[in-house]
Amino acid sequence: METKKKLVITPGKKLAIVMAATVFCVMLLSFLWGPASQ
Repeated sequence: METKKKLVITPGKKLAIVMAATVFCVMLLSFLWGPASQ
């Protein structure tokens, strides 16, 4: 599948990217706040 790489953002892909970014931010915040809250 070495066709032209077109960046096609479908609604489903956009939702997946947003959810992944949200999960990453939540994990990062919990990782940063975890040691600080103790």
